Parts: sequence; C-alpha cells; structure tokens
Amino acid sequence: MKNVFRLLLFAMGLCIFLVPAFCFGAEQIVLSDDFSGNLSTNWITGTNTALNPGGPTLSIISGMATATQAYDYIETKASYAGSTIRVEVDLERISGSNQCLDFVIEFTAARDAAGIVRLRYGLTAKDSINVGIAPSLTEPYGSTTWSCINDDGYLYELDSTVLPYKGTAVLTYNNGNITFAFTNEENQTITTPAIPAGTFDATKIRLWAMGSSGSPRYLDNVKIYTGGGGQAGCNCPDTDNDGVPDDWDNCPATPAGSFVDSTGCPGGGTGIYTQEDMDLMVNQMLEWDTNDDGKIGLIEAIRALQTSAGIDSH
Repeated sequence: MKNVFRLLLFAMGLCIFLVPAFCFGAEQIVLSDDFSGNLSTNWITGTNTALNPGGPTLSIISGMATATQAYDYIETKASYAGSTIRVEVDLERISGSNQCLDFVIEFTAARDAAGIVRLRYGLTAKDSINVGIAPSLTEPYGSTTWSCINDDGYLYELDSTVLPYKGTAVLTYNNGNITFAFTNEENQTITTPAIPAGTFDATKIRLWAMGSSGSPRYLDNVKIYTGGGGQAGCNCPDTDNDGVPDDWDNCPATPAGSFVDSTGCPGGGTGIYTQEDMDLMVNQMLEWDTNDDGKIGLIEAIRALQTSAGIDSH
C-alpha cells in the first residue's frame, strides 16, 4: 500500500511539473517565425478599419514585425486545432505609451479571453498583463467594448527597471481554459489563473500591436504549439485552479496567480518566480531523461514511476 501511495504521489509530481510526452500527449510546434523572411508567408496583416481607414502599415523592419500605428495586427493564415494550443511571442516597446495597452494576443475563436500586455505601465512603471476582450476589427473605440490593461479582470504586475521594455508573452488554451503569462528581461514571470474560454474546433492567432510613427511596437520569435492537452488520469476537482487536484493539495485556497509547488503551496505567495526557479525544476525532472533527448518519454516515465515506488522493473 505504501508503494502504491508513493507511486500516485510521483505520478502527480510528473503531471504538475508538465512533462509533455507523459502528461499532456505529444506537443508539436506548428509555426516558428523569426521574421527573417517574407511576412506574407505565414500571416495576413490588418487593422481596425474605423481607426485606420488607410489600412495597416505593419511590416518587417530589421528582422522584427514592426507596428507604426495603433490597432494594426498580424493574423495566421492557417487555423490550428487541438485541446492544447500555446502561443509564445517576444514583445518590445522602446519609448512612449499613449494607449491603454501595447499588445494583445488573441485566439480568434475566443475573443473574450485575449491576453493583454502593457510594458512599463503607469506612474509605478510596471509591466502588466490582463485577460479580456480583444479589439474590434471594424468599430471605433467607444462604440464597442474591448478591454484595457487596468479594466476589471485578472491584472498582474511586475516592476520594470530595464530598458528597452521587452519580454516574452505566452497565451495557452487548454481544454476550454486560457492562461496568460509574461516574463520580463529580469527573468521574472507573472501568470494568470486558468480562465474559462469556451471550446472551439479550430482557431487562428491574431497579434495586435499599438504603435505610432515615433514609438513603434515590435513582435518577434513567434512560436505556436499544439498538443493533446489535459492531465492523463488526473480528472479531479481543483477548487483554487492552481493545477494541483484537491486530493493532493496541501494549500487548497491558494490566491489566484500564485506559483505553487507539487503540494499546491505557493513559493513565497507572490505569484512571481524566476528563471532560476524554473530551471531547477526542469533539471530535477530531466534526471529521468536516460537517452539525453531533452524530454521525458513514456518508457522513461514508467521507469521513473517504478523506481519511485520501489518496484523492480526487471
């Protein structure tokens, strides 16, 4: 019985630390664009036509997708399907910020749950994220509803002291929920809790940038992943939405946005964690990577489970 309990605990540890091949099914990269080529290969450009009747001006400049007017966007030509879809994109603003947001990452099939970013926002100079409604394609601002960074919702902030203002945003759809995260140049990360977004068969990805002629916004290194999604065999209630099922959660009322360990308890309770923290967790998991391919495959995961449970695998 003791071995079985240890086996279950270790299995949960694998799921919580997100070993893709074992807990999430095969995740694959379906688009990677560093904008060293032609923008039209993977993207169409567009804009809010009420605000910019002359059309979009977004183009590639010096190897980055560069927006020199507000409410321009690029949208994938392809649609993507899967119970998990993840978008990563590098964002940068050098100066100026007259808009209520700098960037929006949108699944077009889930407009009400878009990731919103503003770099070095407000008098307190914080990098900020939220989840809300993406801009309209056709309606002028004020005649329709879309979200600004400080609207009610899921606002999280980081102190910003590094110039230029930039970082990496990650929007993830997983089985009907959205999470949004941002890592700044000081390797600090903020992330939202899982937010219901509904289900869809397929979606395109739309990336909005709020530039101006004197203060461009830059997009770079876009990566899109799709996969199976969901924790295999982990269909359990998770009241505080921290990724740890209630039966294993030693801190069942963790505040939203907190980063938690495998017991469901926050690391310092701040919701902020460093790259060093993440590297440590990855290195601990990769101790089971017996063929040095940088992943934990199914066979390796089974062997890890057997070893942890004290079961002879021979």
